[in-house]
Amino acid sequence: MTIGVINEFRGRGIAEYMIEQLKKRVLESNKTLSYIYLDMVVYNEVAARFYQKNGFNKVRTKKNHY
Repeated sequence: MTIGVINEFRGRGIAEYMIEQLKKRVLESNKTLSYIYLDMVVYNEVAARFYQKNGFNKVRTKKNHY
């Protein structure tokens, strides 16, 4: 699954809302789920801050990924 917000709509809380809803719906549908993993390019610092702000933690860095 890919989630994104086009430039002209960024900064309006849309991505935060989408992540909130995704986490809520996934966890509601699977009560035994412990983790949600995501991948991103390592040089995307804006995305890294966004995900950290929304409860995600860096677990590992994959070499030659992307």
